[in-house]
Amino acid sequence: MLAVPPRLLRLLNGVRRLCFGTTPRMLATLAALGILAGWLALREPEAAGADADAELARALELARDYEAANSELRRELEAERRLRRVANQTTAALAAQIRALDEQILDNEQRIAFYRQLLAERGSDVSAVAIRSFEIVPDYREDHHQLVVVLSQPADNENFVGSLDLVLSLRSAERGEFELRPAFAAGLLQVNFRYYIEFKEIFQLPPGAEIVNGQLVLRDAANEVVTSQILREQAF
Repeated sequence: MLAVPPRLLRLLNGVRRLCFGTTPRMLATLAALGILAGWLALREPEAAGADADAELARALELARDYEAANSELRRELEAERRLRRVANQTTAALAAQIRALDEQILDNEQRIAFYRQLLAERGSDVSAVAIRSFEIVPDYREDHHQLVVVLSQPADNENFVGSLDLVLSLRSAERGEFELRPAFAAGLLQVNFRYYIEFKEIFQLPPGAEIVNGQLVLRDAANEVVTSQILREQAF
């Protein structure tokens, strides 16, 4: 049923009271007023519907704006997260570089001390060939190690020609403790130097074996033992 606006309803009631029981002309007037009331009643929901459509359109437009703003904020957040990840990676890389530089500085200081000692021994009564440094350093490959050796002799000596012999005491769950002369890629460790020599050679241990101790033996060209050194205690 159509709803008649209150003001128009009051107007119709007034007219009805004035014209009740009057001429057909007045009845026609009432009929015309009734049609007008019906038309106005139909216009109200149309206007309300038009307002609802406009509100819906505005709401949809706001939703699109909010979605766009939300997407933009998400992009900014992801960019910030990427920057933080890059910053963290950069910090870690810088820390690793600092550690590497610290190790290089320490190694360089040790070299400087070694060279100073060599220079200080010039003109002294030191005449023997010496093993200045003997280390075994784990390599980045599994079961691989690096032999690091420094040999020296007085500068006025003739060239020393000889060889090195490395004997390791190993331990494994399968074999227990056993000795091994590791094979080097260069074969027999030949040495030929005048003042000093430093070299590094890679060797491989049996799978699962760990180093317990070791001895480095320096021999001359006649295979006679010149000197030897026990591996100092270190972490393998």
